[in-house]
Amino acid sequence: MNQIRPFRAADWSEVWPQLRATCASGDTYSFAPVRLRERLGFSVVGRLPGAFRHQSLGFVDALVMFKQLVPLDVVYHPPP
Repeated sequence: MNQIRPFRAADWSEVWPQLRATCASGDTYSFAPVRLRERLGFSVVGRLPGAFRHQSLGFVDALVMFKQLVPLDVVYHPPP
């Protein structure tokens, strides 16, 4: 079984691009990018009403999307 080591500040340069792609926010007026992310394995896990101000549409909802990066069988054991 794999184990995850404690996170270090030096890890940000590797983690940030994956984190940004993993927790992506999409606004509800642009359905094509939302559908593309769903095809790439993202799931809509929440909706934030009126959270995004579009230039011409005004306030629109934002979708919170998530994609699992670490297999579910990987267990994190924090240091004692």
